[in-house]
Amino acid sequence: MSESSPHATSAKVWKGLAVAGGLYLCWFYFDQRVVRLEEEIAGLKEEVKVLAPLSNVMRGYRPDSSANSNDYLPQQATGPANVPEFGQDHPLAWCPATQNGGEEWLELHFGEAVLAMEIRLHLNLNPGAVRQVLGGAEAGELSELWLGDFGAEPEPVVSLKSPIPLVRVRFNLDTTRVEGWNQVDAVALIDESGAVHWARKARASSSWGNSPH
Repeated sequence: MSESSPHATSAKVWKGLAVAGGLYLCWFYFDQRVVRLEEEIAGLKEEVKVLAPLSNVMRGYRPDSSANSNDYLPQQATGPANVPEFGQDHPLAWCPATQNGGEEWLELHFGEAVLAMEIRLHLNLNPGAVRQVLGGAEAGELSELWLGDFGAEPEPVVSLKSPIPLVRVRFNLDTTRVEGWNQVDAVALIDESGAVHWARKARASSSWGNSPH
């Protein structure tokens, strides 16, 4: 039997190394493409989060016209927050009947007096319209607890200087402050122990659910 010459063996080795090197380069190139693709997808997800609220101010946009009889009504602002994420138009939030219409209000009832230290809002869509917060007992006039501008904060907090017994809390909005539909997902009172109390009943100046559309 003939044996391969040293030159032939060396050529085979170099050929094998060349193939292995080519395969490695192909794998490295593919891996880099995958990494770049993952980065691009992550970037697109972030852009969607930003564009979602912006898309809601586009001309002709309206909340879901297939909503059922309870969607967007004041009672959607009762109970724990249940809109999946900020920037999302959702029927499980209160929405006034018109956008950019000016003065609106939402009043929440907590069932019994809560010795509150904080008021926490969950504003799922186009926050910034709330201009005043009032609070008080079951009946009678409400006292001003806060006045100002939350800006674009989706979960603003009103910290009270001392514990105040609250049964009702009312939010006055100026919907011309922020273009588009302004929605409220939920409101909570936080007592001295840190316990969370969600609203049980609600009423409002208007709602998309009760408006003709």
